[in-house]
Amino acid sequence: MSRLADFFKETHTALGVFYPLHCLVAGFPSLDAAREVARNLENKGVGKGKTITVEGAELVELEKEETGWGTT
Repeated sequence: MSRLADFFKETHTALGVFYPLHCLVAGFPSLDAAREVARNLENKGVGKGKTITVEGAELVELEKEETGWGTT
């Protein structure tokens, strides 16, 4: 299981599309910018382990794992 699949274990797909429930997925111009936002969120009380930062390719790979024949 990928790191993202583990993080999103409470989510699912709908109509063959990755559909995270109770989550916010955001894109940033750089991984460093995303990490800074994650740190700020944690410092403002979101909680350690409630955020994750990854490159876009890792999110695309999760989508490939979660969708297709035989998945729901």
